[in-house]
Order: sequence, then C-alpha cells, then structure tokens
Amino acid sequence: MQGLFIPGGLFIGMGIGLLFDRPDVGLFIGLGIGFMSMPVYNLLQKRIQVVEYQIPKSSEEPGLYENKEHDERDRR
Repeated sequence: MQGLFIPGGLFIGMGIGLLFDRPDVGLFIGLGIGFMSMPVYNLLQKRIQVVEYQIPKSSEEPGLYENKEHDERDRR
C-alpha cells in the first residue's frame, strides 16, 4: 500500500497540471505530495493498533444441569 503513494501522486499532479495547462508543474506537485504522504501514512499506521479480544471458553458446555446441592437438601 505504501508504494502506491508516489505513482498516485504523480497521476493526480498530472491531472491538475493538465487542467491548468502546466503538466510539468503538476508532475512535481504530485511527486511532492506522494513523498510527503508516505511518512504521514507510516505514523498513522503506528498509532492505530488493532486490539483483539478473546472470550475465554468455559470448561463446561452450556445447557441445563442438575443442582446436586438442591437435591440433597430436599431429601433430608
């Protein structure tokens, strides 16, 4: 992804330069934007961290279980 900033900036700069009949100036503007956006992207990637949460699995399977203490109290 990072390597696409320079060619993308060149094409955007060429388009802007052709719009104003100065493709040479647009080329350098796009090249500068491409080079300046790469470190900004790297800094943003380092600041944004993906956090994964894992829910621990219980040892017992979900379902209905008999309450053994309740059964013993009723028998007494």
